[in-house]
Amino acid sequence: MTEMMDRKKSPKSKGQVKKPYRRRTAVLPQQLMGKLLDRSMRQRGFAQTEIITRWPEIVGLDIARTVMPVRLKMPPGSKMGGTLEVRTESAYALILQHREHYLLERINSFYGFAAVARLSIIHGPVLQKQGTIVVQAEELDKETEKRLKAMLKPVEQSDLAAALDRLGREVIGRK
Repeated sequence: MTEMMDRKKSPKSKGQVKKPYRRRTAVLPQQLMGKLLDRSMRQRGFAQTEIITRWPEIVGLDIARTVMPVRLKMPPGSKMGGTLEVRTESAYALILQHREHYLLERINSFYGFAAVARLSIIHGPVLQKQGTIVVQAEELDKETEKRLKAMLKPVEQSDLAAALDRLGREVIGRK
């Protein structure tokens, strides 16, 4: 009896099945990633996932290679003056402390207001090396190669000589 009432209320229910919505255009993976990561990023304090996905653009490639944002902690009831936890390798932590002012300026300009007041540095491996650029050195001519071998002749340890040879080829080949 209730089925008959439902059919009278809705004229489209006479054997018609509603088709699922389908996109007519292609979707970029970045657009889907933002939606998928949104919930987990909010749990870590990131209101916008763009700070993760656009990290190299925000802080620059030189910092993005060695620093990764982990969590953003905001004071209770405030949207300003938060603490951004970043992970970096131990060797880079001191340099990061000296660049903290620059980094905070770049992050806050991304947000458009003073969202982050300080950094909290966590020592650990940076999982994603972003923006790695590989420059191939040019082949050395015979004269330059002879000069390089002459410079390395006094080196007695073979592994050290091999490492210095590779370094010399890279440095001379990029000039």
